[in-house]
Order: sequence, then structure tokens, then C-alpha cells
Amino acid sequence: MKKALWISISLAALVAIGVLTFKLFEPVFTYKSGWSPLPEAVGLTGETADPKWTAQSAVAEQALKAGRANMDAPALSAALSIDGKLVWRGVVGLSDAERRLKADFDTRFRIGSTSKAVTAAAVGVLIDRGKLRLEQPIGGFPHAVTLGQVMSHRAGIRNYGLCLCFPIWEHQNTRHFRNINDQIEVVRSSPLLFKPGSDFAYTSLGFNLAGAAIEQASGQPYGVYMNQAVFQPLGMKRTSLNETDSAGFYEAEPGRYKRAFAVDNSIRWPSGGIVSTPSDMVALGNAMLDDRLLSAATRKLLVSVPTEGRTKDGEIYAYGWRHSDWTLFKGKLKLDSYHHNGTAVGSTSIFVVLPEKRIVLSLMMNKGGEDVDDISAVADQIFEAFIVSP
Repeated sequence: MKKALWISISLAALVAIGVLTFKLFEPVFTYKSGWSPLPEAVGLTGETADPKWTAQSAVAEQALKAGRANMDAPALSAALSIDGKLVWRGVVGLSDAERRLKADFDTRFRIGSTSKAVTAAAVGVLIDRGKLRLEQPIGGFPHAVTLGQVMSHRAGIRNYGLCLCFPIWEHQNTRHFRNINDQIEVVRSSPLLFKPGSDFAYTSLGFNLAGAAIEQASGQPYGVYMNQAVFQPLGMKRTSLNETDSAGFYEAEPGRYKRAFAVDNSIRWPSGGIVSTPSDMVALGNAMLDDRLLSAATRKLLVSVPTEGRTKDGEIYAYGWRHSDWTLFKGKLKLDSYHHNGTAVGSTSIFVVLPEKRIVLSLMMNKGGEDVDDISAVADQIFEAFIVSP
């Protein structure tokens, strides 16, 4: 009798350990299952605002089609503006690969860390209203860090790591965070990596504190203020924190795809939790070229790289924006650019403003990845379609 009892207890313990192990490492255990052949891409939909851009648009559309095929992305979507006006947009592929639903101009994608540039715009509105300064401390945080240090990744706050959660990786979070304060709790007790202002360490968890500053200055929840201060004024009707009616999010390999692991992006709303469309993001980029949302002084401030902590990527990182040369035509042309990219779970985006040419470009796809080299190459081809070769 005792032997049977011990066997039962041992089996129960093994089952419990197995379930616990599976939940901790679920993304790894499920990665090899659920793959399906990638369906044939549906035709491209393009739209050109003015007949004078017809030839350029045709080249851009070919680049979009080829890029989707080369990257094995279910869908790839892009929009480009010149002088503050939407000139061309195109989309090819499937927003929902299982149901064979065609992507269109309203298809919404996770923009990942490109969200930081969007949050920076909201900070800029509050700077212009005299309610925020980059030099001011973040209230309610145990470490003495400023808004500017947080937004430029110079506060010394850690990035994603391991956690006592399911799964064990914070960047694949499945827990729902109710508000910005809950997001900040993740790093509140973590020691700083270095003295604030002395170095650079990219951190989405740290950038979330910019959302706290927005809430403290505006007296409104982050999402409410973003909608009132940025999305509505710029006509960004398809941009939000809510992922309802977004595209399906996928992992893809040559010739096959699967649904990406289901995450909850409420852990990173200000730093990586926004969903949008290329057309909406182009509207935001246009706001960096004139006074429609921010003053010239504030726009210049947001893209100014701090003098301290210029190590690693700190050489080009400003406040929610990267600021560097953008090279085209195999190095023959270098243009000043403000830009950001995002590598979200099941989605990738790239967002570029070329102020000298007054051109804004946004690309998004519902395929995840760890880098943006391939989608950046497509961006270059589209730029080169609309810019005269030197």
C-alpha cells in the first residue's frame, strides 16, 4: 500500500514538474509545431496620389512584391509621403494566412520599438505646453533618473531578462499589465547598470518611464493622452494600444509559416506596444517636418543626440529617435535621417524621415525577426525610386 502511494506521489510530482517546465519554456517547446506551407501571395494593391509619380510608384511596387517574396512574409505594407502629402502606398500579401484574408491599407501591424518615436511625439506636445522638460526627474521612481536619460537610454535601467513568470522570458510576456505603473514595477527594484548619464544601454523596460512622465504631466492615462494629443490631431485613425482587428502575427521560414507565440504587449505600451498602419505612421513623420504638431525647437530637441554616454548605439540615439545618415545608391548619396525600427513578436517595422528631401517612409510586415536588414533593403529600393540618383 505504501509503495503504491509513493508511486502515485512520484508520478504526480513528475507531471507537475513537466507542466511547470513546459509553461516556463513554452515558446521553445511549441516552436517546431504548427508550421504550414506559405500560401501563394495575393496581388499587390497600389495607390498613387498624382499621375506624375506613376513611374516611381511602379518601381516601388515591384520592390514591395519582391521584398515580400524574399522575406517569406505573409504581408508587406508601405507608405511614402513627400512635402507632407501621401504620395504612394502599397500592400501585398495576407493579413490572415490561415483564412487567406488579403491585407489592405487599413491592416494594422505591431510596430514594436518604433512606438518609442510615437511616444516621443506625445512628450514633445507636453514640452511645448510647458508641462515637461527633459531635465526633470521621473517622479515615483526609486532611482534618480531624468526624462531625457530615460528617453535616450542613458538612465542605466536594464532591458528584458529572465523572470519568475510564464514563460521565463520577459520579452515574451503573457501577463496583462493594467497600467504604466504595473509596467514600471518590473524594473523598480532592479539595480542600475551604471550611473545615469554616463553610458548607453538600450532598454524598452526603461523607456516605459516616459509613459509615466506623460501620465504625471497630463493627468490622464497614457493611452487616453496619446489618442487626444497625437493620434486624433494627426488623423491616425488606425493607431492604438488595442490589437483588436490587427493582422495575424507570424513566424516565417522559406516556404512555410506559423502563428507567432501569443504575447501580451501591455508590458511595453510606450516602448513597443503600439499597433498602426504605414499610412498613419507617415502622418506622424510629416509632423517632424513642420509645425502641425510640435514647434521647430521641440522637433530639433527630440532628434538631438545627447553629448554624454555616446557608447555603442549611443552615438546616434536621441530622444525616442535615432539620428544618423541614411545611405542610398551604394554609398553615393548620404542623407540626414531620423528613424526607428521595431522587431515585435510576429511583426517588424521600419520608419524613416529624410528631412533634406522632406520624404517619410514606413514599412511593416506581419513576420517577426531579430533584425531589420531585409526590410531596410526594401526601404532603400523604394527611396531610390523617388529620389534622383546623384
